[in-house]
Amino acid sequence: MADTAPKPLKQHRGNCHCGAYVYEVKLPDPIAASECNCSVCVRKGYVWVRLTPESDFKVVKGDDGALTKYSKNNVFFHKFCTNCSTPLMASNDKEGSDNMTVLNVSGDQRNACLVDPAYSLTSVTLKIRAIQGPLDVWNMEKPV
Repeated sequence: MADTAPKPLKQHRGNCHCGAYVYEVKLPDPIAASECNCSVCVRKGYVWVRLTPESDFKVVKGDDGALTKYSKNNVFFHKFCTNCSTPLMASNDKEGSDNMTVLNVSGDQRNACLVDPAYSLTSVTLKIRAIQGPLDVWNMEKPV
C-alpha cells in the first residue's frame, strides 16, 4: 500500500540576484519540480515548483506588484525582478482560471534559487519531471 501521508514541509528562502526581492516558502523534501519544454523555459533553464496554499509563500523583501511581467500568449505571465531581471516566478492570472503560481527554483547564478544560511542549493533535493509546455502546465505536480 502506498504511503499517502502528507510529507513534512521545510521552510526555504529564495531571492533575486540583487537581493531586492526575497521570499520564504514551505516545501516538502524532495521538492517536486518540473522542467517545461516551451521555448522560453528551455532558453532560460527554468525549473518550476507549483505553489499551493500549504506552501505558505511570503514576500520578505520587495513588492510582488512591482515585478516586471512578460507573457508570450497572455495566459501565463513570467515575473522578473525590476532591478536585476532575475526570473522569479510565473502565474496564470487570467480571469476564470485556477490562478496557479509556479516558482523558479533553478540554481544557476542568473536565476532565482532557494537559499538558506544553513545549507546551499546543492543539498536541496529536486525531483524533476518534464512537462509538455502549455499542454501539460496545468498538470504540474503539487508539492504536498
